[in-house]
Amino acid sequence: PDQIFMFSRVPNLMMWDDHDIFDGYGSYPPPKQNSPFFHGVFKVARDYFWAFQMQGTSANLLARPVAPWSFGQETPSPFSHFCRASSVGILNLDMRSERSLTQVLSPVTLNAVRGLLSTLSNLTQLFVVVPIPIVFADVNDVEKFLSSEGIKEVDVLD
Repeated sequence: PDQIFMFSRVPNLMMWDDHDIFDGYGSYPPPKQNSPFFHGVFKVARDYFWAFQMQGTSANLLARPVAPWSFGQETPSPFSHFCRASSVGILNLDMRSERSLTQVLSPVTLNAVRGLLSTLSNLTQLFVVVPIPIVFADVNDVEKFLSSEGIKEVDVLD
């Protein structure tokens, strides 16, 4: 109930990750990743993400018009989008639709992002939302750091 109340009143931008499809989607070897089963699961997950988080319908998922805030249909990454509110921009990148063992975003999408960025002016802030970690920390190293002599106490916010 509290989530429904907030989501119905506070603007938000959603982006999916592998857990919206299944754990590790896009990071499997090509024989698995390109299998009919994986493609079927991807299509169902994509449709539900579009319906429930992006508020779209099945009919307009592939037929939606190309808007200035999206990268259009020329990319297989249909959920990447850019929003602007005055001098603040938000670039929300779909890093699952095109993901494989060798790429996160396709060259087409990267070029679209570069093209978009080259047209932006008068922004005071640009937030880039990526649903994957930028840096992967080894849990053992983090535990060693947190238990080292230099760290006496870690404050946790409630």
